[in-house]
Amino acid sequence: TDSTKSERHNFIIRKTTDYGISWSEDGFGGYDYYYLPDSTMRRVFVESGFLPDSVNFYTVNDTTGDTTFTLVDLPGVFPLYDHEVRVDESGTLHIITTMVVESDQAGYIYTGIEGVGLYHLWSDDPSNPGSWQASQIAELSTTFALDGMPNGTGGGNHFNVFGTSAISNQNEDVMWVAYHALGDTSASGFNWDIFLSKSEDGGVTWSEPENTTMTGGLQEDEMYVHMSPTATDSNCFFVYYQPDYNINHLSDPASMAAFQQNLWFVTYGNTITVGIGDEETLPGKFSLKQNYPNPFNPVTSISYTVDKAGIVELALYNVLGQRVRTLINERNQPGDYAFELNASNLASGVYYYKMTQHGITQTRKLVVLK
Repeated sequence: TDSTKSERHNFIIRKTTDYGISWSEDGFGGYDYYYLPDSTMRRVFVESGFLPDSVNFYTVNDTTGDTTFTLVDLPGVFPLYDHEVRVDESGTLHIITTMVVESDQAGYIYTGIEGVGLYHLWSDDPSNPGSWQASQIAELSTTFALDGMPNGTGGGNHFNVFGTSAISNQNEDVMWVAYHALGDTSASGFNWDIFLSKSEDGGVTWSEPENTTMTGGLQEDEMYVHMSPTATDSNCFFVYYQPDYNINHLSDPASMAAFQQNLWFVTYGNTITVGIGDEETLPGKFSLKQNYPNPFNPVTSISYTVDKAGIVELALYNVLGQRVRTLINERNQPGDYAFELNASNLASGVYYYKMTQHGITQTRKLVVLK
């Protein structure tokens, strides 16, 4: 049917519930996989205004100087070949992908058109084409329009730029994405830097990408970043490569891998880290403990420790990140405390409770089971 038809470059989606031993066999059109129909791709990328459905080309007559414009319709969008896939605790599928547009000539793509770049796709039910949504992480037409870095295939920069991602283990609405692109740290715009963007609403919107390496010399490219899949609300972790162009292993290097590589590890975010999970906490350490019992109905106890005097806020959130109730907002002296939460007027489900003091935040999950 038209609602499940795909004649263009696409994603193949199958699901496992046993860590890859077996895979789902449901799909569209008699196939054992799902994909994004052409109508869905057009809806989330073109009708949303992210990518164009046509482009104006112009030619200039060398003799008369006259300019002629030609409007060319673009047949569709084109996801490239490297994708990052994550599934959060709620079961939502997240895809980080690089998107360009198809040319009006079969087999060709346009990579320097405004709107191409890094995108986030997500769906809580890939069997429902209407569930897919998209957001733009970074517009990369400038990077894609310039000559490609050496990669042994003759491909352009669009083949070398892809995103790597992490989801916070404190709040699944907090996501991080890193990638390398041509930076703004050199006048001629030739050097590569590592960029980072953050979302606090499940990937619906993203912060302005931040250049985290900020180096501008000829020998100071940073690229091929790989992020740890686990992060926190305020910290993420990644490694990246920095080639040394003075040391290569081939007389005529055709690939970045031919040069000596320096590998760097980065912890990005707040310098103050707070323990999470089920770890033991030190006496006097700022900490929020797991509620007990959990799951519960209707009463549970939330214990916490304060190491400095100050205002303590304890708030309850639903899975959409909406504040349900402020539990505590008062000044505490150093010591151990306990708060009794009565959920008799709350619906069954997953909630998050977050404690904040002196700019430090810690979050845990609780389950109301009635």
